[in-house]
Amino acid sequence: LARYFIGLRWKLLLRPLWVFRGVLQHRVPGIYNYHIARTKHFDSILLKMLKEEIQQLVLLGAGNDTRPYRFRDLMKEVEVFELDFPGTQTRKKKNLIKLFGHLPDHVSYVPIDFGSESMEDVLLKNRYRRDLKTLFLWEGVSYYLSEESVGDVLRFVAKNAPQGSSILFDYSLRSFVEGDFRTYAAKEFTR
Repeated sequence: LARYFIGLRWKLLLRPLWVFRGVLQHRVPGIYNYHIARTKHFDSILLKMLKEEIQQLVLLGAGNDTRPYRFRDLMKEVEVFELDFPGTQTRKKKNLIKLFGHLPDHVSYVPIDFGSESMEDVLLKNRYRRDLKTLFLWEGVSYYLSEESVGDVLRFVAKNAPQGSSILFDYSLRSFVEGDFRTYAAKEFTR
């Protein structure tokens, strides 16, 4: 599904894929495999939680996440919420309409600016239910937000999700954010 979400420039850069992967590996060692592994890990947790009968899935900073469409058949009874910055979400919705002819019924698109709006204000007004077992996926987002915004999201989840709910996210170490580039490929990743 990725080809429907990327622009012409990226489509051209990705052809042939092995050249792009080589350039990427040279510029940021390990980043390609990191992203593949992270996505596969998040997918495996989602599949596990679907077997444990989650009732809601909340994608925090959904971006071009395709899980609600790739795993649609497994989510027939799951209410999906995609939270994202309004401009990013508008672009994605246009691409989904081109792809499917309409927006999928099982997904609620909830615009939010995590830096200036609270999840409580936007999510609770959009059919989110506090009493349903929920999985929150927060992939590739938290390290772009302020410490305060990250705390607000975690507090919302703790306060508004019942026992058995989970949150899965990736993050950067504070030392990295503050300029400690001793970890593998840290300088290249930052650049």
